[in-house]
Amino acid sequence: MPDASACARAAEAELEGWVYVTNQLLLESARNTVAQVEEPSHRASLNAEYVEGLTKLFYSHAAAVTSLLFLSAAKSTSSAVVLDEEHEKKWEIERERVVAEVQDLARQKQALEQAVERLQKEEQRVGKAVSVARADAEALRREVEREQKALETLRREMQEESVRQREEHEHQMLNARHEILQAQEELAAEGRRLQKVRQQLCSLADVLAELRDGDGDERVLHEEPSESLRQLLEEFVAYAEVTQRTQQELQEELAALREQMAAQEPVASRSGAQTLYQRILPPPAVNPVALTLQSVREQVRELRPQAAGTPCGVVDTPRIQNRQWQQHSCRSHIKRETSFTASPVSQCQTPQTWLPNGVPSTLIAWRERMALLKAELHDLRREIGS
Repeated sequence: MPDASACARAAEAELEGWVYVTNQLLLESARNTVAQVEEPSHRASLNAEYVEGLTKLFYSHAAAVTSLLFLSAAKSTSSAVVLDEEHEKKWEIERERVVAEVQDLARQKQALEQAVERLQKEEQRVGKAVSVARADAEALRREVEREQKALETLRREMQEESVRQREEHEHQMLNARHEILQAQEELAAEGRRLQKVRQQLCSLADVLAELRDGDGDERVLHEEPSESLRQLLEEFVAYAEVTQRTQQELQEELAALREQMAAQEPVASRSGAQTLYQRILPPPAVNPVALTLQSVREQVRELRPQAAGTPCGVVDTPRIQNRQWQQHSCRSHIKRETSFTASPVSQCQTPQTWLPNGVPSTLIAWRERMALLKAELHDLRREIGS
């Protein structure tokens, strides 16, 4: 009996120790697993398994404690009574059952440890994957920040370049406007000079009209009118050439400015309304000096080759031959004038109307020449006026 009671106490103490150790391990494993597992469904299944295992353990522990209490109570009440074989068999059966339950709990503990080990490996794998994902996310974030900085720098440079180009374009536009205003002033000055030339031509036409009608003074009649007319026309040709060159240079400068401004103007403003410099510039007018310069040069060429036998400088030129109808009309008109001046009534009017007997044909030719020049100047004045 002492050996049986000692064995029972030793088994009870061992069973209590195993139960305590199992409970602590199960609680620690359950706490670690529940805290570390991230998937909710897996966590719920583990909680259910742990609750079921703890319930079984509680029931087995309660049964073992109850049987031990019964045995201790039976021992305390009948310490002197010898247990019969049935009690022996029951104890053996109970002990075997408890041992089987302990073995079952040990197997469950081993399975739980394996599950916890698998979960730890899965946790390590997931942790590594999360670390790699975090590193990739950090690298991507740094790349995005670098791209944003580069984009911001590019946007700032584009804004600065746009501002610089706009300022440069405005400066060029101001320079172009200034040059256009200068060109307009020069054109106005040329217009004033042209007006003076027109006045001189009008004066010349008046003088020619007086010379033709014989209303000038006597000293004008005796001097060679072709020389003064030649000088005046040469001056006019020189002035016309200078004016033509100046206006041609101005037109070339204006064309260059227009091309430059059209090349620098943006595409949106090209397709839109009329540009500013086109609104500032007047429409290009026809240069009357350029139109009549060739005819004046021909007139001067006709006047330059003077013959020695012609005192008034009358020369038969192709220009005179081209105007046969003017010569015919002027010749008939001058013949009427000469017949009128040869009469005694006309001799006492003015000294210029008196015709000497030695040069009637020369005077007629000179008057024809003056009439032709007057017609030419009339045409020039009409062309300049138009």
